[in-house]
Amino acid sequence: MHGKNWVQREDSETAARALPGQEVTAVHSREGGADSQFDELVVRDCSEEALRAALLARKRVVHVGRKGKQLWIILESAGEDGSGAKEKTRNAVLFHFGMTGMFVVKDVHAYQYKDVRVDASVWPPRFSKVVITFGHDTHLALVDPRRLARIRIGSANPELEEPIAGLAPDPTTLDFQRAPFVAVLKNTNAPLKAVLLDQNRAVSGVGNWIADEVCFRAAIHPSTPCSSMNEDCCNAVFDAIASVCLEACRCIQESGKLNYYPDHWLFHYRWGAGPNGSSRMSDGTIIQMSTVGGRTTAVVPSAQRKASHWRRPASLLEAEVMLTSYSNGTLLLPAGNLIVYENRGQKERPVAEKRVSKVTSRTIAIAQKAEKVVGKQRSHSVAGRSTVHVRRSARILKLE
Repeated sequence: MHGKNWVQREDSETAARALPGQEVTAVHSREGGADSQFDELVVRDCSEEALRAALLARKRVVHVGRKGKQLWIILESAGEDGSGAKEKTRNAVLFHFGMTGMFVVKDVHAYQYKDVRVDASVWPPRFSKVVITFGHDTHLALVDPRRLARIRIGSANPELEEPIAGLAPDPTTLDFQRAPFVAVLKNTNAPLKAVLLDQNRAVSGVGNWIADEVCFRAAIHPSTPCSSMNEDCCNAVFDAIASVCLEACRCIQESGKLNYYPDHWLFHYRWGAGPNGSSRMSDGTIIQMSTVGGRTTAVVPSAQRKASHWRRPASLLEAEVMLTSYSNGTLLLPAGNLIVYENRGQKERPVAEKRVSKVTSRTIAIAQKAEKVVGKQRSHSVAGRSTVHVRRSARILKLE
């Protein structure tokens, strides 16, 4: 499937982020018209009545969370205890989107995947499994034509219970740390791609095409046994994961569309070759298809090597600055000039400026020093260039 991966959870999370504070006023849990049916394959481990009660009895959305491919909504309602006093109760509804599931909001542009098109002009859209109404005019539908999505009821603390508790760190958060990731790779003989696809092992949220893109970016063959990789190679895979995931976020944010990634990405040229066929990059470089970890895998033989012949790509940058900045609400990619500004009245004065061709420990130290005092951020412009203004510290951190 084209573009069905971790980024799919990203756009569905964006749709759900506007929900906190809103009240659930209606739930439609059947697909179709007169012969509508409750989809027991998608809605797992609970009855239709239990799902409706979980949503309608806990009226107000208080939190939306995501980790890897799992997204959840926590709802709260005021009940009465034995003395008649009001007691707030909470539970969660968990969503896993599979390969073709997505959230669609009525009267809001729906992301369109290459293989799955949603006609949002008809409401509810075809293949809607659950439609939730918030207030009187906000309608959210879970749409999935292949019935691979899953909906479950969880407790008030879903992060402490399965399936979320067992997930490995999410690659777009600061929980994704270099040392633990490298340690996992060094202590297993499994093929690299199989480890990347295991949501409970080293990283969560990485699916098939992203795993191939990561291996391509790190110049390592996806079938390489992890234990044969030296520390620098493991570090390169860590940096490639952060780079691919965060660049995908940036592309979606800037274009408002899916699949609009840079032309040099393997993503654009891997489709349609079949499990044992071949394809070519835009410059004619051969892409060979095979099977690794039970999944169809795209490899560029001229660029990707096993561990014994591996060399770190010169274009691959370290990930700490990207992860730190993204977790603070701003995506800053380490390329070009790194500038930290100090704001004095109406004037901005550069405190430090460094040309970044490779992110060094000093560059990271400058970035982390500025990020430690991050308060609320807003867009700002200095000399006609887009920057990020940190209000409380009166500093601006920019990577252009």
